[in-house]
Amino acid sequence: MVTPAKQETPPAKRNHLAIAVLCAALLLAVTACQSGSSNGQGSAGSSANTLVVAINDDPTSLNPIVSSSPSTMTVSNVWSEGLWYLDGNYKPVPVLAKSWDVANDGKDVTIHLQEAATWQDGKPFTADDVVFTLTNIAKLSARAGSFLAVLESATAVDPQTVKLSLKKAYGPLFAVLDQRILPMLPKHALPEGDVTNSAFNQEPIGTGPFKVTKWNHGQSITAEANPSYWQGRPSIDKVVFKIIPDAASMTNAMRTGEIDVIGNAILNGNTSKTLKDAGVPVSRLPGTPAVKYLFPNTKNPILAKPEVRKALFTAIDRNAMIEAAFEGYAEPATGMIPAEYAALYDKGTDYGKIFSHSTKDAAKMLDDAGYPVKNGARFKLSLLYSPSTHGAESVAQIIKANLGAVNVTVDVQSLDQPTLLTKVYKEYKFDLAHIGYSTYEDPNLGIDRAYRCDDSGQPYQNPTGYCNAKLDQLLMQAAEHVETSKRQALYQQAQEIVTRDLPVFPLAMVPKYEAYSKRIQNVEAEFDFFGSGDPTWARARLK
Repeated sequence: MVTPAKQETPPAKRNHLAIAVLCAALLLAVTACQSGSSNGQGSAGSSANTLVVAINDDPTSLNPIVSSSPSTMTVSNVWSEGLWYLDGNYKPVPVLAKSWDVANDGKDVTIHLQEAATWQDGKPFTADDVVFTLTNIAKLSARAGSFLAVLESATAVDPQTVKLSLKKAYGPLFAVLDQRILPMLPKHALPEGDVTNSAFNQEPIGTGPFKVTKWNHGQSITAEANPSYWQGRPSIDKVVFKIIPDAASMTNAMRTGEIDVIGNAILNGNTSKTLKDAGVPVSRLPGTPAVKYLFPNTKNPILAKPEVRKALFTAIDRNAMIEAAFEGYAEPATGMIPAEYAALYDKGTDYGKIFSHSTKDAAKMLDDAGYPVKNGARFKLSLLYSPSTHGAESVAQIIKANLGAVNVTVDVQSLDQPTLLTKVYKEYKFDLAHIGYSTYEDPNLGIDRAYRCDDSGQPYQNPTGYCNAKLDQLLMQAAEHVETSKRQALYQQAQEIVTRDLPVFPLAMVPKYEAYSKRIQNVEAEFDFFGSGDPTWARARLK
């Protein structure tokens, strides 16, 4: 059972864990200086078999189907599992599914399940859990909408066999059923009603190698090894997710040995150089990048005009932003689809040329749009961001300066992540919002959601208010094809609409980097995935 922190605990007791963590970290740092960190002691005051992973915010939920928070995804990967995961070569690797058969027309899929898999409460994992997840829970996912639109039925043929009947062939099938998108959840432990407010989201039960046992809100989340894990108990005893919102503090904690991994946090150039100089391994991971977006709220009459949006995008110096905010550890966003989707992105579209940065051109565009300078200004906009998103503070200041150069006043507001998500996605109380998105294994999952019509209020969807039925149709059709040539043609048409209307400003593409301690063995095996996932730590060993 998860043990949450009690708010009424006296300050001295409430800080006991933090003090123990700090003292142990300092002891480890001193020992590391003397012996090159080879003493075998673990991090954060724990045994040598405890792994400490940094996350940059306190999740609102540990259920990755109801929350797509990066920290939720990082933590969920140790307690939950899916039917398979995609490796670095885009190939599905069996997990809870041991094999599968796909009909020639792509519309019938038979999935054969592992007989030995069990839930962490001892109950068997069966086909009923798969059907329950896909028919009752998946509708809450921010990434599964197009899959559910083509799913006609999911049926338990027997306890170890599931049959999926699709209305049409579905290109991202293996991507959407990846364990990081739709992990399997237990039917017996979840209510049929309002899953979003279920206690399960705070005290989850999965089939994974670690079980969440303690959540000190604002400080850490602890997961202990599952002794009855169906693939064999992991050698690591505990994984502690330490909540460190500040990038500088996270970097220092990595250098001193207080943490072992910077997980699901994009490392900028300065951080990476600092860690490399300290002898900490930093690696670029395979897969798709994060996209740094600037979302304009089209409910604002000024931002409802495409010509204004194009003028503002032209005023923003994205190349300078990449160097200043990301220290070169990012790439220009050339269009809607990142180049990592080699068979799908539009090589003929280059935002760097179409919306080439020019203060002079942007000023004229605003004049032509009907917003000349009056009393030294054109209009005022708010810009919201969270400092927990790496580089966000620099991005916000650069945008403020760039738009100020064309006489647009920008009121920059730094908010904690939960408040930011509420104001942007539920209340629409913003003019501009800077938010980073994971792109996942297929654009249908990670990219389309930023452009599709959506008024659900769910985080990490489309908060702009922009809605184009033709664009939605093209994006849906692209998901319904398996052949990449057909999908590329549809995405090219979608790109034409997006370029014309510019409902979203993609600022930069940031590859995924991870920093990890030399204590960790089997690093290559643990990072053998594609996309934006994190290790399960099931196969890792610690020195």
